[in-house]
Amino acid sequence: MKILKNYFYNLFYQIFTILVPIITVPYISRAIGPTGTGINAYTNSMISYFVLLANFGFTLYGSRMIAYKRDDIRKMSASFWEILISKMIMMSISLGIFGLFYLFQQNYRFFLLLQSIQIVAAGLDISWLFIGLEDFKRTVIRNFIVKIFSVMLIFLFVHQKSDLWIYISILSISTLLGNLTLWTYLKKHIIHINFRELQIKQHFFPASILFLPQLTTTAFVTFNRLILGNFSTMIQTGFFDNSDKIVRIFLSVLTALGTVLFPRIAYHFQKGEQDIANKYVSIAFQITSCISFPLVAGIIVLAKPFSDLFYGASFKGVSIVLSILSVELIFMGWSSIIGQQYMVAIKKTRGLTVSILVALIICVTTSILVVPILGAVGAASISVFGECIIIIVQLFYVRNEINLKLLFDELWKYLLSSVIMFMICSIISMVLTTSAVFEIIVVGLVGVIIYFILLKLFRAKIFNYLSLIKTR
Repeated sequence: MKILKNYFYNLFYQIFTILVPIITVPYISRAIGPTGTGINAYTNSMISYFVLLANFGFTLYGSRMIAYKRDDIRKMSASFWEILISKMIMMSISLGIFGLFYLFQQNYRFFLLLQSIQIVAAGLDISWLFIGLEDFKRTVIRNFIVKIFSVMLIFLFVHQKSDLWIYISILSISTLLGNLTLWTYLKKHIIHINFRELQIKQHFFPASILFLPQLTTTAFVTFNRLILGNFSTMIQTGFFDNSDKIVRIFLSVLTALGTVLFPRIAYHFQKGEQDIANKYVSIAFQITSCISFPLVAGIIVLAKPFSDLFYGASFKGVSIVLSILSVELIFMGWSSIIGQQYMVAIKKTRGLTVSILVALIICVTTSILVVPILGAVGAASISVFGECIIIIVQLFYVRNEINLKLLFDELWKYLLSSVIMFMICSIISMVLTTSAVFEIIVVGLVGVIIYFILLKLFRAKIFNYLSLIKTR
């Protein structure tokens, strides 16, 4: 029952994160325009490497260590303080390196300085403690308050293209303040430990093992924006960034269950209960597949009316980029379960690093040739291809750890149901040409109903899986 409760906490927040951009993105797209959106994406991609260095793998490593030791409050508290001090050290190093980078940077220096607040926010983030404890209520409440606060400030102070610096400041500072709020709950979970007893050095090497796949992941996620910013235009960068934002909003819904199950998988693996850990992975994989296929179909059908309504005339053509990029939801959903959750929980991070590194090398090489010609469309196509490579390599690495046949056993039901739903919804979409809002609502509701009926007709096991989770 605790898993279901945590899942709904996490799912509630993910749904909320969908609603927030529905309100803010259309406003921001018109206020700061495609160029402003591109500059924000470009500078944020640069700063993400310094944020990553500040975290240094301690976020995933920390939640895993807390999950391992949560039955002994003294050991858990010692690990918490050791990891926190380690994070502070890495934050200081990251800030120092950023200072050197800033001295030699010529473009967008002011925006980079504002983005750098995120480095400090990363160092002070202790959400990994609550994830390891499976206490998702704290992080959800924190994130909810921060989002509401930032949205209010955006509407109050961001009105035109020259307000780009205010927009970036709001996002960065709200993240910092949000991370600080979690510190108020420390006394309920952590006890005082004599700092002379702490062994800080022991955590750097295992954290660095997790840092490598996160580094390659960040490089893979950001390389398209960096290449677009250098080899194309800021407008094309804005097209890709806005499309990617929408895709990753839906991705957060797909990964909600995996995030909740991660500490549970790590806990059972540490106890030597590999079969139970694998069962949770299989269930999460099936649920992710069940949601991702119809989601992609729906986005492709509604990409044109959605883009016209959401972004406005200045983003004409972004619907093509969004349609292409949505396909990666399937592969990213799978990879979030196999790579980010399962392989990390069972300490098989080498395959995770290799999978992303192989995809990164192939995609960067291809992007340099394709992006200058096709712009955001080319970047989207390569991104989908890269995500496909990642999951193929990851499945190869875990083929002896988990039964792959069980993972894909029900796949044909989700795929066939989504194809039938897509065809019916496409016809309805062509008929409904009066209002974009009306078209999105009608096609969306009809699609959900059709898909649900088809799964029932095919007797999909997904309903059994949901019942099983409810009992845990």
